[in-house]
This record gives sequence, structure tokens and C-alpha cells, in this order.
Amino acid sequence: EGDDLQRLVARSGPLPYPRACELIAAAAEGLGHAHAAGFVHRDIKPSNLIVDPVAGVKILDFGLVREAGQASELTADHALLGTWDYMAPEQAEDAGAADARSDIYSLGGTLLFLLSGAAPFSGAKYRQGAAKLKGHLLKTPEWLESPPDTVPAELVGVVRRMLAKSPDERFATAEEVVAALMPFVKSGRSMFADAKALSNRRTGSVRP
Repeated sequence: EGDDLQRLVARSGPLPYPRACELIAAAAEGLGHAHAAGFVHRDIKPSNLIVDPVAGVKILDFGLVREAGQASELTADHALLGTWDYMAPEQAEDAGAADARSDIYSLGGTLLFLLSGAAPFSGAKYRQGAAKLKGHLLKTPEWLESPPDTVPAELVGVVRRMLAKSPDERFATAEEVVAALMPFVKSGRSMFADAKALSNRRTGSVRP
């Protein structure tokens, strides 16, 4: 049950920044578990993140997941895998080069989408896939160049770092993303933590 983030924004428009940060921080927590297990998602985007009314944010569609450091038949020919609107630059050049920081780039693009209502490179001049890929490789999203006054400058800096062209300039881990976003979440708690507490109360569990 629940809506994915693509439908959520289509219905309600751009989200207030505390809510957007809460959702992305929860998704980053989930990604952190996948990365710790050695897996890279490679197709993080709004339609692959669903808000479950009980369990918080769930990450869908691990169809392009790859074990870190391992090649596969899908990537052996350097095929272009992922979704153009949210693809990391290094992934656009070589799908096999994607690592956890590539997922962080895609998550940054998703955060920008929640804040602005549009993908990082969208509009008339980015209708073609080649133009989108050129944007990821060479250009700065227009939203980052002229962010709205309603979004704190510090949060714009977080988005900018998540969308850095070089993987080395991004947050190194999903946990760092969570830590950077939590100050902008009003409650100071992630949705995952709240959902876990609710689940524990329902089942009588006392585990932390």
C-alpha cells in the first residue's frame, strides 16, 4: 500500500523541505543496508521509492542491482542501464562503474525532484535522452543555480554535494546522507525509526 514519490509529487506538487528530507533520509537508511551487504541498486528514482503508511519508505525494483566489485552479463558490454533522469555521470559512461556513490547521486536527483517538482535536467531542451546524459555529465541543474528562498542554503549545499559530478566529491556513504539531512527534518527522527517503534508496539517486541 501507499504511493510512490513520483505519484505523490504529481498529486500534491513539490513537498515542503522537512517532508522531502524525511523521505529521502528514510530511503538513504534503506540504501545503507543494501550497500552494507555489498549491493548497488543502480536505478534509484522517485517511482522506485514508495511511502508505506506503516513501514515508512520502501525501495522497489532491484532488477538492476549488482554486487559491488562484480561484473555481470548485463554490464559486460558496458550497456547503459538505469533511468536517464536520475543516472550518475559515471554510470552513464560505464554501467559497471556504478558504486554506492552512484546511488547517492540518484537519490540527490530524487531529493531535487521532491523539492522542485522536476527532475534535475528536464524541460524542452532536455527532452532527448542524449541531452539528459549531457546534463548529468557536464551541466549544473537550473534549480541549484537559482534555488527558492524557501529552501535553506545549507540544504541546497547538501543537494549540490549529492549531485557532484565526481563520486569523490559526494557523500561517501548513505549514512552520511542521513546525518546531513536529519537537521532539516522537524521531528529529528527518521520514518524508519518511527515505523520500527510502531511495529514493536504492535507485536510486543522490546528489541531496540
